[in-house]
Amino acid sequence: MEIWADGIGFEIIERTVGCSARYRGEPLLWVYPKYFQVAPEGKGNAHHDEVRLLLGRHFPEVHKRRITFRSEHFRRDRFQLFVRDVKNMIVAAHEHAGDLRDLRHAEQRLIDIRAGKSHAVPLEEVMKTYGMEDRA
Repeated sequence: MEIWADGIGFEIIERTVGCSARYRGEPLLWVYPKYFQVAPEGKGNAHHDEVRLLLGRHFPEVHKRRITFRSEHFRRDRFQLFVRDVKNMIVAAHEHAGDLRDLRHAEQRLIDIRAGKSHAVPLEEVMKTYGMEDRA
């Protein structure tokens, strides 16, 4: 699972038997000595459904929750592609959530400005205040 731990926010939590692959504390995959599975729903994993969809795309012939490493359907390269796609999806989802927070903040500032609770300051004035007028 070294491929999981590569990247900010991704971590492996070792357990007595197996490990939990997490992103910022959110359990996403459980890996045991003989199989792996998507972390069960209700374990603090807000992306359970999305990870299950990716599992179905990478392992469409498997209809169980668990994928055994000795299965005829398991190949290390397929597993690595699955893990890569899960990581990409999680990062994209968190970036999108950040964009939505930024948008909500900007909309609230606009509401405050229109209501007279706040006011906008021209960029040139801010740059002059901080001695950056020559950098524009």
